[in-house]
Amino acid sequence: MRPLPPIRNKPAIIQREFKGESRLDALSISPQFATETKNLTSALYPALSVRPGFSVLDTAIGSKVLGLGVWKDTELHAVFSDGTWRKWIGSTWSAPLVSGLDVSVMWSFTNVKANLSDVHLVGTNGKDGVKAYNGSSVSNLGNPVGKLNFVEQYYDRLWAAVNNTLHATAGGSADKWQLFNGDDEDSYFIGIDTPDGEMITAVKAGIGHVTIFKQSSMHEMFGAMVSTFRVQPVTFDTGAINNRCVVTINGVMYILDRKGIYEYMGGSAPRKQFSAPVQWYVDHINVEARDTCSLGTDGKKLFVSIPIGNSLFPNVILEYDPTKDIWFTWRDIQPTCFATMGGVLYVGDHNGRVLKLGGAADNASPVASTWVSKAFTAPSMSQCIRWLKAWITASIPPGGTMKVYMSKQVTGDDDWVLVQDIPSGWLSSRPIYIRSNVAVNARYIRLKIECTGPVTIHEIAREEDYLPLR
Repeated sequence: MRPLPPIRNKPAIIQREFKGESRLDALSISPQFATETKNLTSALYPALSVRPGFSVLDTAIGSKVLGLGVWKDTELHAVFSDGTWRKWIGSTWSAPLVSGLDVSVMWSFTNVKANLSDVHLVGTNGKDGVKAYNGSSVSNLGNPVGKLNFVEQYYDRLWAAVNNTLHATAGGSADKWQLFNGDDEDSYFIGIDTPDGEMITAVKAGIGHVTIFKQSSMHEMFGAMVSTFRVQPVTFDTGAINNRCVVTINGVMYILDRKGIYEYMGGSAPRKQFSAPVQWYVDHINVEARDTCSLGTDGKKLFVSIPIGNSLFPNVILEYDPTKDIWFTWRDIQPTCFATMGGVLYVGDHNGRVLKLGGAADNASPVASTWVSKAFTAPSMSQCIRWLKAWITASIPPGGTMKVYMSKQVTGDDDWVLVQDIPSGWLSSRPIYIRSNVAVNARYIRLKIECTGPVTIHEIAREEDYLPLR
């Protein structure tokens, strides 16, 4: 009796690494990249996981949050569009510490001790003077020059700007903006002139210097006293959209410019090659709402909040993980500003709410997520491709769901076919079969995975076959 012929399986193609989203050419990017993501994160890299949810601190106040500050890394403060400054007292927002504030501008905050009795949380908005919280109340601080904005603490001084001029308090002082005795401890000011006549948009103490930004330029302040202070231009090609569009993470300064997302480490011009995968989003920012953009960090990752399309407020958050060089896209949160306290990220949103990131749900609603693959092809794009078998290995907790779709187009949403539907239940690292035979005689095959709840994707496996060259 003749033995049966061996089963000639095609070698399986296994994907166990998910490297985020890339909006570069959908036919050329690596299979580890997605062409579109929604509400996913690198937290469980190399696996694919859903971003954290959020809880709402009490209820909304006004129509949006104008600023978030943190006192001593222990107490969260917010300015709301009803013109009030309040602090979070554990289960609710306090009565107003200040009221009647201008509601047309955003706030910046910093902590300072200097010559004060204790560390104060200092805030400015370019309209209402310099305000300071001392642990119990808010009052005006010092004798500021004009309508100071973009307050920042560096070395033993406070720094801020009025229009085109950078100001600093006297050495060792937090409240003396106009002390001039003719020595190195004097208050200080200098005009930052550029050929385009732009005003200062941001002041940041980032990587060893006070850095001053305009829309199209960067400048650094060198020196430790009045006699050694000097301003050195960094570039006239890159600037900051506003004071909320600069943040420093582990010695790297990240900047949102009108042309892209840049990183700056000193010594050379800012670079944006790292953000090429998400440049598409910057190119599609609504110019009319560009000033609503902001950057945030939890101390580890970068979050870039931008308004896309016709939106008049941010509707997309780009999450960047510097340690893995991975980008993901978040939706369903509309930030106006960010703050970090105790390693936890807080978001002030366009609806007057303050959100605390963490947990598995968005204020008790499951997080909806999406992952769309690149367009897979045969070795030559002139060949047809088919998937003989396909499996996804996933962990789906109780209440979580997963749907899988296939498409025969490189882009677009008009031909998705449902090939698997996992209802609410519990799966732990279990392979799930995909009806891959729906995509036959295809030049391209795409996969879309839609989930609700904290689903984790561990692996996508497939066996492929190709028709001869035509």
